[in-house]
Amino acid sequence: MASSQRRAQLETAVQMALEQIRSISAKQSGSNASSTVRSDLYHLGCALYQNLTGSPPQILCAKTGQAGVDAGNTTAVGADATVHVPVDESSTADTARLRMVDAPTRPSKREKAFVDSTMNASMALDSLHNDRTSGIVPLKDLGYPVSISLLVDDLLQQMSNHGSSSFHDSAGSFLRSSSDTFATIDDVHQELTRMRDNPDRYLMDDPAATTGQLVFPADRLYGRDAELQQLIVDFHRVIESSPASADATAEQGDIHASALPHEHGLVLVKGTSGSGKSVLVDQLRKPLTANNNGMMLSCKFDSQVQPMSTIFRAFEDYCTELLASGNEALISTVKADVAAALGSSSDITLISLIPSLAELLGVTTQTSPNGDVTAEAFDRIVYSLRSFVRAIAAPSHPVIILFDDLQWADQSTLDVIVMLVTDAENNSILFVGCYRDNEPSAELEQTLLTARNTKVPVTEIRLGELDGDAVNDLVADTLHLSPHLTQSLSVSIHAKTRGNPLFVVQLMKSLYDDKLLRYSASARRWTWDIETIQAESIADNAVDLMLEMMRSNSDEAQWVLRVASCLGSKFEEKAIRMLYLSIDNDPSGALLSQILSSLVEDGLLLPDGEGFRFAHDQIWEASYSLTPEAEREVMHMELGRELLRRARAAGKAEFETMLFAIVDQINHGASELTDPDEKVQVAELNLLAGEKASRACAFLPASVYLLQGCVFLDEGNSWRDHYELSLRLHTALGEVQVAHGDNESAILSLEPVLKQGKTIRDQLRAQNAFMLALIAKGELNDAVQRGLKVLEQLGESFPANIDEATVREELDKTEALIQGKTIENILQYHLIADENKIAAMKFLTVTARIAYNSNQTFFSLSVLRMINISMVNGLCPESSFAFASAALLLCNFGRRDLATHCADIALALLKKFNGQYEHVVLLILGLSIHQYRQPQQACLDRLRQAGRLAIASGDVMWAIATIGFVAFNEVYVIERGKTLQDVEAEMRAYIQEWSSYRHFSMDFVMLSFQAVLNL
Repeated sequence: MASSQRRAQLETAVQMALEQIRSISAKQSGSNASSTVRSDLYHLGCALYQNLTGSPPQILCAKTGQAGVDAGNTTAVGADATVHVPVDESSTADTARLRMVDAPTRPSKREKAFVDSTMNASMALDSLHNDRTSGIVPLKDLGYPVSISLLVDDLLQQMSNHGSSSFHDSAGSFLRSSSDTFATIDDVHQELTRMRDNPDRYLMDDPAATTGQLVFPADRLYGRDAELQQLIVDFHRVIESSPASADATAEQGDIHASALPHEHGLVLVKGTSGSGKSVLVDQLRKPLTANNNGMMLSCKFDSQVQPMSTIFRAFEDYCTELLASGNEALISTVKADVAAALGSSSDITLISLIPSLAELLGVTTQTSPNGDVTAEAFDRIVYSLRSFVRAIAAPSHPVIILFDDLQWADQSTLDVIVMLVTDAENNSILFVGCYRDNEPSAELEQTLLTARNTKVPVTEIRLGELDGDAVNDLVADTLHLSPHLTQSLSVSIHAKTRGNPLFVVQLMKSLYDDKLLRYSASARRWTWDIETIQAESIADNAVDLMLEMMRSNSDEAQWVLRVASCLGSKFEEKAIRMLYLSIDNDPSGALLSQILSSLVEDGLLLPDGEGFRFAHDQIWEASYSLTPEAEREVMHMELGRELLRRARAAGKAEFETMLFAIVDQINHGASELTDPDEKVQVAELNLLAGEKASRACAFLPASVYLLQGCVFLDEGNSWRDHYELSLRLHTALGEVQVAHGDNESAILSLEPVLKQGKTIRDQLRAQNAFMLALIAKGELNDAVQRGLKVLEQLGESFPANIDEATVREELDKTEALIQGKTIENILQYHLIADENKIAAMKFLTVTARIAYNSNQTFFSLSVLRMINISMVNGLCPESSFAFASAALLLCNFGRRDLATHCADIALALLKKFNGQYEHVVLLILGLSIHQYRQPQQACLDRLRQAGRLAIASGDVMWAIATIGFVAFNEVYVIERGKTLQDVEAEMRAYIQEWSSYRHFSMDFVMLSFQAVLNL
């Protein structure tokens, strides 16, 4: 029989049975006598059997003798008779599916025939009450789906042994207990309704079920309806979908996106490990991609992976996925938006961290031209990242950014996340954060408190354990059986797992492996021994249970799991292959490929780019537990040494790729290092890893690598025997600690360099970092004094006491140097060749900036000294800053003509040095000579231009300083058409945009804002 005909016949039979139940319920009129109920259930089973096969069960048995099903899956019985199954040929699967209504209706001829056949069958079968079920051909043997076959079998058993339906198949497998039988008509009604409403699931056998493999549903969420509904509501609130997407999501959540405003927001999903947080969020992929434009980015943090690199990898995956989508219209739109948002900084800030961004923008991959590791450098990258996030989303192509396992993120990464989440310029972006609330960290709690105190809408969803019904639904779907039939099994599973989804899945796998849950080919269904399962001693948690299961694997598979877990929750396939060669010399790695495929099939590993990741962190934890704690350091060290040996043999590129994995393994086995020469070698490796991590803005992991390197050199006379290595380690450590905001530790790390450094040139980086640490601590005078000492060592000494007379004297000398020199003359000057003078110009630029806010006299002398060096020793990019600052200084002393000349020289030098310091020069000129040469409103425009250039170049420090001056000037210059309310709103926007950077220039903004409020 054609499958469509079979389905139509089954749906019709189910609907007619529901009508019969209505008739039975009316006849009972409140009677609850158990004998009456069993009789009604039994008669209903007979009617269903006859309507499906064309004959009452006993009659069919008498006609056929022994039943069977032909190869074509048509209904055949015995050798001499075929049962006719009446099917309305005009009926289809859709028209046959009828709705049950509350009001009584006149029965159709078909329904009347069904009732009549029920009465006839009941009379015939009542006469055979001594052996009502013996010899009945089960419907499953006639090719009917398992669910309806078992239901009919159960009903026919009602008058045998007082409703007990415990029985075994031909192989002796236990099928079900009396607790699974139908006790009331309502039970049957519920079951038949489920079949009518879900015909694909219950009225059609799933071919996958017959393979005997335990396959868990991948497209359904269990016990999370309320939480999913809340997530969908937030999705629609935040993202303005296209009509197609709105229809798709409204169907799920009954919410119309077009009626809600689009904005950005944050959803926090918390729960214990294994509660299904990530799975819940993943349900948003379908509505997100309904219009083929939405995308989801996943940043899954790890206890062993640098947190910031996780964020950059997520955006790398985004660019790669976008380029591979083939959606040229979307690619073109995003490319244009990102290019406009990043401006000229796009080739030096993010591309080295997100390589595929270069392909998206159509530019050459570059690294940052200045390798400085400072808080300012980090701020520039974060600003560019924020601009990038703003640009990738719009109502036509919304984005969801998932931050998973937030409990593993460090403080600097959490700060970046808060900046992204609270950015008022974001549009059509939903941020989702998942974390374990049973493993809180002080950093995460404080970060979440900060997010909650902003104006960003925050929704919090907590996932508890699944209730019994949800576990039963999961078990039933996995076994392709009705929830009614799996009740006893799911009750036992729920009791042992307490409803943790991951634990439920792992326990079912364990029962399957132990053959307590198995597929019976003869019964065409899954079977289990409930008494043995209930008596089975089960581990108390998913980790211990998985550990027991893993120990049943082959020795080779256990070795792979142990090694992979040492490498982390994610690992490169090339790393595991390198290590596997130490136990198997087969270069093809055929056996390893089989093992990895098997582990993927078992659900322990998942493919991830060029490697794999553990399917869940608890699976990773269980795999790591395969190695006894006392043996772990030894194993880490052996793995690190083996990786180092093989990576070096493979070449420089391979070594660079494997660097983190090598160093991580060796550092975890640090107690095994005893050879002094090997310690030096490992210190060098930690230096390389620290420098690589800092280039990726992973400052906290970088500081860990560098500190570990310093520890390996602490013994003996490291500064005497390994001077260069000690110098590089301590200098780099201090720099990344400043960038990370750990200024006290930075000062301690840098002090050895200042004491042991042989020359001022060896100390320059450390001195610069030391000054930045003092500035960050607000100790500006101390920073200036340190700068003076450095400048003295560079040959640029200053008087101990500086007064206005000293400044005027130096000003006269400088004026004499400039007087009579045209712009063309100065542009012909050679470049500085003396490296000490180049270093002095850089330090003078920093000290002048600090002194402007703390020591005006030293600011003046610093600027004049820079002019002197430029005129005597040659030009450099800092010369444009010097001449612009000189214009500011000369204005203060009333020498405006010379100030104008210096300003013109500064602008000319900008062109000579390709616009370096352009935003700084425009800011200084906008605050000085332009105030005299142009109207105030034009000066405001110049300042805003300087701010835009600072932003475009990624120089956050000067951007904030510029905005501070803009805000200060706006109090006194209210532009035409603006009101105080407009100025107030603009300043609020400044505060929202920049306050998270905690720069001292924000004081100008706050003071100006308060002044506006006071007006």
